[in-house]
Amino acid sequence: MNDAKTNKKLCNGCSVCCEYVTVDISGPKTKEDVDLIRWYLLHGVSICLEGKDDWMVYLPKKCKALDKNGECKTYSKRPTICREYTQKECDKFDKGDSGDITFTDEKAFLDYMKKKQKK
Repeated sequence: MNDAKTNKKLCNGCSVCCEYVTVDISGPKTKEDVDLIRWYLLHGVSICLEGKDDWMVYLPKKCKALDKNGECKTYSKRPTICREYTQKECDKFDKGDSGDITFTDEKAFLDYMKKKQKK
């Protein structure tokens, strides 16, 4: 892991990771799981699938600690989750096609599930 000074320099001019929240959820393995994901989508909440099994609710919401330039006003006292975030996880430094899927509506999700069931 990078030290705080190096990390802050690498993040200079970027606040992407501070502009959303994700909450892990169970993948759609049962009818109840599918129904819950449909419920999220019908309420305007996006669902992301990272890799093959990492499902999460995606909420676009900027951190209140960001200043007008996108810099953290509480950097030295930021939460542990922020301290542990590394460039390996960063959208800015991810050079490959991740294959992640973001569902924003029920139809796209149900179409995905139908295709998955056919395999």
